[in-house]
Amino acid sequence: MTDTHGRTRALDALLAQTGVRHPAADGISDQIGELYIMVTWGCNLRCRMCPFWGEHGVCTQGAAVAETLTSGQVLDVIRGAQAFHPRTVTISGGEPLLSAECLPLAREIAARGHRVMLTTNATLLHTVAADDLAAFHQINISLDGPPLVLERLKRGGDDTLDKALVGLRNVLSIAREQRPALQLLTVITDEGAAHLVELLRLFEREGVSFDRLLFQHQMFLSKESARRQHATLEHLVGPGVPIWDGFVSAAGNMDVSRLLAELADIRAGYPQAVVSPDLTDDETRRYYADGAWLPSRYTATCASPWQDVSLAPNGDIWLCPGFAIGNVNEQGFAEIWNGPRARALRQAIASGGTFEGCRACFYLYNYRDPAPEGHP
Repeated sequence: MTDTHGRTRALDALLAQTGVRHPAADGISDQIGELYIMVTWGCNLRCRMCPFWGEHGVCTQGAAVAETLTSGQVLDVIRGAQAFHPRTVTISGGEPLLSAECLPLAREIAARGHRVMLTTNATLLHTVAADDLAAFHQINISLDGPPLVLERLKRGGDDTLDKALVGLRNVLSIAREQRPALQLLTVITDEGAAHLVELLRLFEREGVSFDRLLFQHQMFLSKESARRQHATLEHLVGPGVPIWDGFVSAAGNMDVSRLLAELADIRAGYPQAVVSPDLTDDETRRYYADGAWLPSRYTATCASPWQDVSLAPNGDIWLCPGFAIGNVNEQGFAEIWNGPRARALRQAIASGGTFEGCRACFYLYNYRDPAPEGHP
């Protein structure tokens, strides 16, 4: 009882800092931090570590549901979400620039006064006109290494980087006071851990500068942790797609000593860089040795289900990846946001803390790590 009471008090304090006025135990939220809109499942890359298109990804295994979401429905969701004052609307995918809906939606959402971000692999950015780029407050560029690393990650090798560089120069050609901020999002992988500084110096040689840098430790789970995560969420909110299988990877493959040296160089030379989760050296070693371990400061609770929400291409609304608390084809957004499934999920976290597989979810680290906006 004492642990539950202390956890709930800590969560109440965390939520109050982000604008939520209801006690955590009620399972109700009146504040949205990020509304994350996936306009398509489709992607032109097949990155090894991706939970959608990786080796065990939802789309690779044929488990993704159909794309039925229309622009009109997205705008209806935006209208319904306005009562909860979203701080940011992020357009993503898949690769969002594959969708013909992406840029018209961004313009319309920005015209309604929302701060809009785009998360992209940058290979199609060269096709976007300056007027369309102006709709975005920030563009998050997901790239994980120089050409050899990109090839090993199945990100496309030289061609991927060349296209990304052309797209980035397209953004940087806009006057600084008019262009969106640029953030590099890099997932730390076994293949790329020794090449992080090399990647940054490559961009410098190419004349590409980023306003922010976010290095995310690779999110991976043991097979059993992924299975239990799926079962827990299914019990709380109903059937979902097997997205957690996409995070299954063996522990112990990371050259942690080399990684720590790279991160030390980055912290010393790039003040705009953040690493998430924010781990000490000893914690980093344990994190990569054990696919189920995370420091207790993260496992106690998670504020994101009160703050962050994803809209999937079939109209499903997710608080936790892969599991719908409702669908906008059947209900209005406000009804879903504080509906019975949403409240059950939040109340379970308020009383019992996070679940075993939550370490593989980037949202877990929000509102505690000093991370820039956006996610890989």
